Amino acid sequence: MTRLKRLLPRRLKDTVILWLLFSDRRSRKAFRNRHKHPGEPVPLKVRALGGRALWMRPKTEDGFVIRETFLSRDSLPPDGLQPRTILDVGANIGATMALCAVTFPDAQIVGVEPHPDNAEMCRRNVPGLAVREAAAWPEPGTIKLAGVGGSATVAGQGLEVPARPLTELVDGAVDYLKLDVEGAERALLTRNTGWAGRVRCINVEVHEPYTAAECKRDLEALGYTVTLRPGPRQPRVIGTRVDDVTLAPR
Repeated sequence: MTRLKRLLPRRLKDTVILWLLFSDRRSRKAFRNRHKHPGEPVPLKVRALGGRALWMRPKTEDGFVIRETFLSRDSLPPDGLQPRTILDVGANIGATMALCAVTFPDAQIVGVEPHPDNAEMCRRNVPGLAVREAAAWPEPGTIKLAGVGGSATVAGQGLEVPARPLTELVDGAVDYLKLDVEGAERALLTRNTGWAGRVRCINVEVHEPYTAAECKRDLEALGYTVTLRPGPRQPRVIGTRVDDVTLAPR
């Protein structure tokens, strides 16, 4: 009985979370069983998308990405910013792109994702939006990724993918740039940074050994006013160029 009492609150919490995330019983069941067996991607009807489906690969990090994106919403711009152009660098399976599309329906949204499998899922999840299959890196060429899926990081050996600098990816003025590049953020924020003057607001997910304090310092060096937004793992670092609007952390 004591064990049941100890487990019940967590089960209730999980039930509530699943209800908040998904609009039908089949999706909630598929998400709950996502770690049991590998298989083909399954559709999950996401409540925040009005019941539109996102596809998830079982036994991968896709479920975590979907849960984090739609529960914490920490990949969205700060309150007060209504972006007309959004660049999602490290788009993964397209969850943030999908959320931005319903939150800012008039915005032009482009995703950048280096891993071919993720890029394929991203195109499936956000049909009609542009997805560029490349890694963001200070210099053009190729880089190698170690690991799989959302945890793939730049390494000396592994899957070779094309690399494109942000000076090329930031094509014209960008109102909002989400940067989630699994450890490449230090290089992108300190080398070949001519793109920064064209980006109004940037949201960086920091990965060790790079720290939020170092990221704040580097963004301030690029002329941004920086705030920290609480996140499920560690703070997001938000840089803004304030002109005629007041931006506040969510």
